[in-house]
Amino acid sequence: QPISVTVNGVSSGSSFTSGDMLTWRITLPIGGISTNYLWVDVNQNGVVDSRTDRLIFRFDQQDGMNQSDDPNDDDGMANGTISTQFYAGLAPARWIFVVSNGASYDTASFQVLALASPAATIVGQVTAPMGVDRTNLLVQAEAGPGGGPTKPFWHALTDAMGNYTIQMGGDPAMLGPWRVNMDTQQLGRLVPLRRDTVVYVGETTPVVNFELVLGTILTGIVVDQSEAPLAGSYPHVHPSDNRRAKRFSILDRQTATAHIRSRWIRERTM
Repeated sequence: QPISVTVNGVSSGSSFTSGDMLTWRITLPIGGISTNYLWVDVNQNGVVDSRTDRLIFRFDQQDGMNQSDDPNDDDGMANGTISTQFYAGLAPARWIFVVSNGASYDTASFQVLALASPAATIVGQVTAPMGVDRTNLLVQAEAGPGGGPTKPFWHALTDAMGNYTIQMGGDPAMLGPWRVNMDTQQLGRLVPLRRDTVVYVGETTPVVNFELVLGTILTGIVVDQSEAPLAGSYPHVHPSDNRRAKRFSILDRQTATAHIRSRWIRERTM
């Protein structure tokens, strides 16, 4: 069965105002996994062109499964249909939603319109090393601590100078504080020096700036005490108690315990 997708009930051409309900329906083999991509349609031709368009999000959905970090299959049943809906503060732009299952794929284009009268705004600028294209980078504001697929959010895209304005509807002051950050999926080897900034909106307009730098790429092999490779582990780096130093932690997602041994075979800065 080939995969197919509609957004707000149609395969292409739907539009809604930022903050309104966004729905999509994916049909695929029963119990199948859909790998989803959300692109900004920069050249506005309704077709993904990796030379000009910008990939913002990639995430998986499985028919009948609900996951904490990704949008859910709302009916919770393995029935060959993934149905998802939530209020989406996506950035005003033309978008292309791509779904794939094996060699089968489908697309749906849609447009997000700007709020006519925003209740609050957050502004700022993204700076980056010389030569980096700062156009259409996504900056997001999420309500309260933590995250999740249905948590209130508002997005903005940067202009050619890296400037952005997040427009917020409803009563955002009541949902604060807001965490302002950049989603790292879109950044590749770039790293924001500022991770999250907590702001309150309402009486004043918060200004949150971001600086992007080229990060260090670490590649290696994670092994246990018997030198056997560990599949499914999540290496990550974080500041130690001595904030000038860095240390590695290895966390296995199945046992949720730290492994003592790790071997890193190459380190380089890009």
